[in-house]
Amino acid sequence: MFKRTTKPQDRLPKRLPKRFFQSQRSHQPKQLKRWLWLALCLVSFWVSIACGALRVPAAIAHPTPPSLETPSLEKSSTAAWQTDLTAGIAAFEAGRLTEAIAHWQTALSAAASASPLTRAYLLSNLATAQQQLGNASAARTALTESLGIVQSWPDQSQEYWEVTARVFNTRGQLQWHQGETRRALTSWQQAESYYQNALQQAQQQSVSETASAQPTSKQSSESENLGLVRSQINQAIALQELGLNVRALEKLQEITQSSNPVSTRLQLTTAKALGKALRRIGELSDAQSVLLESLQTAIAAPSAAPTEIAKQQITLELGHTLRSLSHRAITIGKVSEAQAYRDQAVAYYSAVEADDATQATPPPASQWLQLQAQLNRLSFLIETNQLGAAQALWPQIDLSSLAPGRDRTEAHISYAHSLNCLQSTKSVACVRTEWQPTNFSTVTNQPSAEEQIPWPAIATVLTSAIQQAQSLADPLLESYAVGELAHTYELANQTDEAIRLTQQALSLLEGKQTPEAAYRWEWQLGRLYSQSSQTVAAKSAYQQALTSLAAVRQNLLLTNPQAQFSFRDDVEPLYREFVALLLQQQASDGQLPEIETDETQSLRDSLSLVVNTLDALQLTELENFLGCNLSQLVNLNEVRVDAKAAKIYPILLPQQLAIIVDLPNQPLSLRTLPVSQTQVEQTLTTLRNNLTLPGKTPEVIASASQLYQWLIAPIEPILLANEQIETLVFVSDGPLRNVPMGVLYDGQQYLIEKDYAIAIAPQLSLFAPRTTPQQLQVLTGGVSIPQTVRGQQFPTIELLQAELAQIPDQLTAAPPLLNESFTKANIEQQLEKEQYNSIHWKTHGVFSSDPSETFLVTYQDGISANELSALVQSARVQQAEPIELLVLSACETAQGDRQAVLGLAGIAVRAGSRSALSTLWRADDRANTRLMDYFYQGLAEGLTKAQALQRSQQALLTQEGYPAPYYWAPYVLVGNWL
Repeated sequence: MFKRTTKPQDRLPKRLPKRFFQSQRSHQPKQLKRWLWLALCLVSFWVSIACGALRVPAAIAHPTPPSLETPSLEKSSTAAWQTDLTAGIAAFEAGRLTEAIAHWQTALSAAASASPLTRAYLLSNLATAQQQLGNASAARTALTESLGIVQSWPDQSQEYWEVTARVFNTRGQLQWHQGETRRALTSWQQAESYYQNALQQAQQQSVSETASAQPTSKQSSESENLGLVRSQINQAIALQELGLNVRALEKLQEITQSSNPVSTRLQLTTAKALGKALRRIGELSDAQSVLLESLQTAIAAPSAAPTEIAKQQITLELGHTLRSLSHRAITIGKVSEAQAYRDQAVAYYSAVEADDATQATPPPASQWLQLQAQLNRLSFLIETNQLGAAQALWPQIDLSSLAPGRDRTEAHISYAHSLNCLQSTKSVACVRTEWQPTNFSTVTNQPSAEEQIPWPAIATVLTSAIQQAQSLADPLLESYAVGELAHTYELANQTDEAIRLTQQALSLLEGKQTPEAAYRWEWQLGRLYSQSSQTVAAKSAYQQALTSLAAVRQNLLLTNPQAQFSFRDDVEPLYREFVALLLQQQASDGQLPEIETDETQSLRDSLSLVVNTLDALQLTELENFLGCNLSQLVNLNEVRVDAKAAKIYPILLPQQLAIIVDLPNQPLSLRTLPVSQTQVEQTLTTLRNNLTLPGKTPEVIASASQLYQWLIAPIEPILLANEQIETLVFVSDGPLRNVPMGVLYDGQQYLIEKDYAIAIAPQLSLFAPRTTPQQLQVLTGGVSIPQTVRGQQFPTIELLQAELAQIPDQLTAAPPLLNESFTKANIEQQLEKEQYNSIHWKTHGVFSSDPSETFLVTYQDGISANELSALVQSARVQQAEPIELLVLSACETAQGDRQAVLGLAGIAVRAGSRSALSTLWRADDRANTRLMDYFYQGLAEGLTKAQALQRSQQALLTQEGYPAPYYWAPYVLVGNWL
């Protein structure tokens, strides 16, 4: 559900809130133990719930807040502050943050004569609550006072260590939210040390106590164990954010080795958390296994209310996991598999509801789980275009039983959004892209007009949510309710009222550091202004939305529900809508006037903004794929210019194709054509399918000719007028990446036969052009014998040794790793031992827009992009130079995956390589071997990488007897082309 942290998709009224629905990327099971280590980085939310700790959002790889459990403070039955402390914790648990703050402030006043450590603890709680409300200044003030107390405290007792650890955990959390990752890491390291000191003292005290007489130490010890784990988890998250994945993994290994659940309740809670965490990091099959096992444990345990609740929670999490599996499958084109997972997910959600129905008077916690299951089922049915089933479900949902509080308010917002989707399937992010009717032969379960929900009924639900948020004195939550109400008016075509309400939603955020909320309403405002032809205001709103989005981009990377697969629904449209708006301002024929005027300059400025927006989109897309903040790994501000390269930005828009040409030291040029996105994508799909068959050359030429007329012919005069241009660098858009540009055909020649080398640069600041060193030192290897990896069969590669033998001896850094020797262990050893700046592996592999489906075949195993990153990172410390070139011969992109080349770019970035050369489909072995021979000859002669590849392809086409594009066209050079 909508959460109280700076996570944009935690509060997306455009999709069911986080706690109500979960889905994300995934990949096939492998090395479960290792992933369990990584899973712990997200374990904390459910652990804290189980142990009476602070209720915080089940967010992305996100810092775990300190517990609100009272440490071993001075206790007195007559102490007034204790009553308010307890009441504040209860209010916080119920989501009544303002009420919690009021209680703790009263407790502070009443605790004037109490121990200063008591005040430090209360101030730490206040800092946490204020941060949750977005009141950063108040949070910092409370934390500063709390720190002042513990840092000047002379007595290092157990009470001191406990409180100080909590304060430093809170400080780390606030630093994290302010983007100070390194400082947050330091704070959490200090918190860990303090927790360890507290544990040592608790253990020493427990030696002299009996369990019956003094159980306090045992309870405190369990609490401090959890606090210690939380601080370690937070460190791993910070290390991962800083790009230090190896150190993060080591920290998580340390947590695993010291973890020791001491009760059945904690065992079930930990298992639930592991399943949830595995789902979040994409290990969906492993998550499913863990959850199924824990469900059996819950079923076998003695019947008790906590056990029944745990069983429902696990069942609900299984529904989320199957939902994630369904999303992953449909995104990469596995329709039947996606439908099967969808049905299983719906069954698990229904099972939660059935469990609740068996109880005569279900406890509040059980009722809440039932409601979560219903709302999840409703939103998932809508997402997968099962609108008839959703139409039958929504009247069964009853929100009246929920107690007043944040849960109730968020449930109303969530429910209203689903109703908006049912009333108007044009609502943002309702039916997912891959489940749209155009992707299926028939549309099923479409509700009739009579079944649609009246707009006033939806508005009534949201009005109730607004009133509840106001009663909670929670302006952030109120902003979400008002913003969703504005969206309701937008769908009802009442634009003026929608604008007014959206502005109100934004005004409620004033003075708060909540860009994750602001960008949603700024985006909505831009969309509304655009609909009402207020172009200038729309442009300003979109720019503000992009600025806010940039502020929270790192938090989008690992967002819990479905960061990888909802990117196109929840983030990408913002960029594309802004680009479309900017291009509307251009001349109708797509050409700017020759005479410079103020208007012309304004149009050129708009084009520059388009290019910057597209670069930002591609950076965000790559970060989303990789799940890391690339600014921590790469200098994104580096600007390098190749005076002989033309950068080409083809842009697919619903009703037009736009092409921007960026020439060195010249104004940007624009050409537009009135061709729809659907037409272009259909032609691309046809071409891509025919390219994989050697006997389809006539069909290839037909599609390639049409694409040439759309993509190259309009800009050909610009290129011909600039004779210095030698390389065309395509910053390709979406499915344009999945076809090799060199195959485009002008009626007489392929583009690769002309005077231009070709490269792909998914994001120019990541792959800035740099001259390749004259001497490469290449690590080589591969697998030639048939392999079965991750359920896929890979055939023999006959000419493995012949291809590697063509690399000149003076370029090789070590003997090749072949067949049985080409294992992860040997690769890791070679990477660490040898000095190299290039890698050439001839082995099968698959590239996908799902990073978990992107892997290279090793002997009887596979190595994923993330695993390759870990291996290279651990070895790069000893290397004097970065990797200049990564050649992955014999690989392919996943069939049915519209953005599979993203996987190749991702694996290049993960490996720290400046450029990568690979194939889009399985290349002919002999043709591939000949091409690589020509390629290295070209590099030895001083050609750029792009030129060497161009000459190699030309040689296959004209000299080696491989005229069909099937043989010479699959090769793509991604990244640095020099």
